[in-house]
Amino acid sequence: MPDPSYVIETNGRKAGLEFHLNTAFYPPLLYGCKLAILETFEDYWNGKLAGDDVLSRLDGELAERAGYTGGVGKYNFYLFLNEEDLE
Repeated sequence: MPDPSYVIETNGRKAGLEFHLNTAFYPPLLYGCKLAILETFEDYWNGKLAGDDVLSRLDGELAERAGYTGGVGKYNFYLFLNEEDLE
């Protein structure tokens, strides 16, 4: 699985996530699924999923919008979490 860290550092989280979604999955994710994951993370980064248990809410939104049920603990999605949620 390619490491998106360099892309995140040089081009930001959104570009890093796009790179990750395009390179880390086999078979490749469908365009609609990638778009839903990206939009869900953008809502998370912009505070639209705020609450007591924001990571559980993020997991739920990823499942509902994109059909992704692996949670943010898999496939290096933790690289795209806000720093305060990593503590």
